[in-house]
Amino acid sequence: MNKFYKKEFYLTGLLLLFALIGFAQVKVTGVVKDANDGQSLPGVTVKVKDANTAVSTDIDGKFYINVPNNAVLSFSYIGYDSKDVNIGSNTNLTVTLTAASKSLNEVVVVGYGTQKKVNLTGAVSTVSAAQLEDRPVTGVTNALEGTVPGVTIISNNGQPGFDAGSINIRGQSLNSTAALVVIDGVISSTGDMNALNADDIDNISVLKDAASASIYGNRAAGGVIVITTKKGKKGTAQITYSNYFGKNKPVALPNYLPSWQAATMYDQARVNEGQAPVYTADQIQKFKDGSDPFNYPNTDWLKLLYSGDGFQQNHYVGVNGGTDKTTYAFSLGYFDEDGITPKTNTQRYTSRLNLNTQLKT
Repeated sequence: MNKFYKKEFYLTGLLLLFALIGFAQVKVTGVVKDANDGQSLPGVTVKVKDANTAVSTDIDGKFYINVPNNAVLSFSYIGYDSKDVNIGSNTNLTVTLTAASKSLNEVVVVGYGTQKKVNLTGAVSTVSAAQLEDRPVTGVTNALEGTVPGVTIISNNGQPGFDAGSINIRGQSLNSTAALVVIDGVISSTGDMNALNADDIDNISVLKDAASASIYGNRAAGGVIVITTKKGKKGTAQITYSNYFGKNKPVALPNYLPSWQAATMYDQARVNEGQAPVYTADQIQKFKDGSDPFNYPNTDWLKLLYSGDGFQQNHYVGVNGGTDKTTYAFSLGYFDEDGITPKTNTQRYTSRLNLNTQLKT
């Protein structure tokens, strides 16, 4: 029995020893630098992986942290690729982080062509074709609504064909100037981008400040909207068809009293003030039963005004393809909208052909 107890105590002690070794904390120090120029990086987050322990590097890129044995440290910093380091027995680390090249290599359309985002100094926002898809809107202006920070689009008219909103880039100025619209490198003389079909747009760049819009001079005082349409791609011809159907209806309309009830309450108000009523019981009955609609009308004007069906539909078909020397993109579009008031309607037909040909090899 004594030997049994000794063996059990011996095994328990070994387990406790292993547990203490596993949970022992070690102090790890180090420095984080840029992999390209070797400069120290302040504010780098140093976190124990799968744990809540984390610190940040100081102004010299140095850090120290208490971690369990054989822990893995995760290093993360804005604009740099994250990195995991297994400390092992090394308690003094020198870690290098590499700048994230993905976002810096994105191409942005500017006034004088395209350039990489890493070289861009002006304030530019971009909207891709994917952001414009599946938005059942009546025009490009309305499709931009809510997609670009610093751009306000206000629509004061809901009539079909006249519902294009006004665009303010970075707020309203004292000398308000409309934004300059450039479509495929050509300045729009009317500034109306709604002549385009939203399905034909590849991307939109909004140039917000003087640095990015300077190429256009004083015409860019209200900002610049650069639109690039879709181009043909080499390969077998691809046919695209899309459509949507919708219905508009008025919301949050006031609920007015019928004529007979308004007349009754008006008479009651006069009686409460000690005055004689205006309408007799016979007149109120005529308001109610509609027996004399010309002299005693009871018309629901809102229902009469908003009696249109509000149906709208949009159809788009596009073909693109090409060879090594010639690419093409052709599209047709049809849009039809009935207003929520009778006899208001707009129809729009669009067509576009983009042809790129290499004349010489």
